Amino acid sequence: VPFSSRNEKFSNILAGRPRVLILNKADLSTKNTRKEIRERLGKTEVIFSNSAKQHHASIRKIIPAALRTMNEYGITTDNKKGFFRIMVVGLPNVGKSSIINAIRRMNTKKGNVAHVGGVPGITRAVQTNIEVCSNPKTYLVDTPGIMPTYVKDVEIGFKLALVGTIKDHLVGVEYIADYLLFTLNRQKQFSYVEYFGLDGATDDIDQLLVHIGRKMGALRKGGVLDLKQAATRFLTKFRHGHLGTILLDTIHDYKIT
Repeated sequence: VPFSSRNEKFSNILAGRPRVLILNKADLSTKNTRKEIRERLGKTEVIFSNSAKQHHASIRKIIPAALRTMNEYGITTDNKKGFFRIMVVGLPNVGKSSIINAIRRMNTKKGNVAHVGGVPGITRAVQTNIEVCSNPKTYLVDTPGIMPTYVKDVEIGFKLALVGTIKDHLVGVEYIADYLLFTLNRQKQFSYVEYFGLDGATDDIDQLLVHIGRKMGALRKGGVLDLKQAATRFLTKFRHGHLGTILLDTIHDYKIT
């Protein structure tokens, strides 16, 4: 979601300031769209990263890109003490803390300092300076995920929920699963058929969830199928990349301001 994830207020606040846009979890998206995405985003420095792989080549590019961008703005040090301090901001559960840990491990050979988790809201306060590079001395500041106060488009809201930036229960796990099925079918991504052992594609979310629930033995008291558990399984498999790579945004639908 390189466009649905953009925060217009951030864009206005950061106008005229050096920044690097990191599109994390890029391994879950289609690679052949990256050139178009870069062109659509204009002059912004863009890095497609995969923080799940701590030694991924993209991680090595982040600090040099940040320093290069600051140099273009005439910034040589963050303050009189002679070090750089860079704030990491973005939506919840997009891998900000994982990126910090990966950069730190790659550059300093030290362990994790930023707490990570698979749900939104793990980082709850602005963290202290985390040293990630000694030459030049560079600190990153981890921050809690920030959601827009208002999501003006319903489908954008579903996209954000689908990738896990909004807690599932706030939208409804079965509603998100229904949107996922709709999206996979719309983009002719039918890998879910083979993965879950279906006879063919379906646009009936209840039919799919019943099938998944029976296959995994998801039962509540009294032997009733637990469709919420089945929906969670469907979403989890998608979020982990087991149902193939996909770009949820349609590139030419978005106007970058």
